[in-house]
Amino acid sequence: MEAAEKKYTNTPNLKAIIQTPEFYLRSSLFSVRNRSQKRKQYTSENLIATDHYTMKITGEQLDQHDMAVLFSALLTKDNNQGHNQELVVSLQQILRGLNTTDGSSQRRAINNSFQRFTEVTFDIVFGHEKFTTTQLNSFDYSAKTKAFTLILSDEYENLCAADALTTLNIKERNSLPQGLTSWLYGYWSTFNQLPPLQIDELYKLCGSASSNMSTFKRSLTMALSTLENIGFIQPNWNISKPGFIFASKTLTTPSTTPISKTEEEVIA
Repeated sequence: MEAAEKKYTNTPNLKAIIQTPEFYLRSSLFSVRNRSQKRKQYTSENLIATDHYTMKITGEQLDQHDMAVLFSALLTKDNNQGHNQELVVSLQQILRGLNTTDGSSQRRAINNSFQRFTEVTFDIVFGHEKFTTTQLNSFDYSAKTKAFTLILSDEYENLCAADALTTLNIKERNSLPQGLTSWLYGYWSTFNQLPPLQIDELYKLCGSASSNMSTFKRSLTMALSTLENIGFIQPNWNISKPGFIFASKTLTTPSTTPISKTEEEVIA
């Protein structure tokens, strides 16, 4: 872990901040899935989202690790870059974004994520806008340059341009356990002041497939403690007996020190 941290923090050209559409962060599109759960296959399946989004998905389940791969690739994209352009990103850049080192299993997981982005179709409606799209039209990997070429879907680019944007610290987000902790980090990043959140609502909204609520609540307590430890939320968080989560964000910049992974970490 120490070697990975040194490699990560010594890359000043790697941007830490991106702006991302809120439908990513306020829905179960990138769900919470632990290593024991097989990915589901969906056919026009309704996704749970906050009330101003209506979403359906067809294809293989996406999870928080897929989101980490996507965000690591998007770290290389210039915010001033026009729409509908291809994105070339090196394997090393993605690995740095994921705060990990190279290996056959990591390369396979990254490739599988990009493959899912070309195959998974989602329908999303918000306001007067309606979109049906994949995230990528295609991707290719060059063994010679060790780089991926990603072709973003035109309709996906239009969708991202139409939605509200949230500024996200990707170094911070990707250092977290890729499960409920990273999902909450993304969801709460869309708010300045955190509204009370019902546990039953969270269970559905994050797409959890936990076998029972007691297991989910243990993961929730771990996630809240981790978010407190990195300085993202204040220590005064609590879970009320009726099942509501109360928390408030800190005004300080969170730490970017990698966090040791927990039992909820996703293995893609």
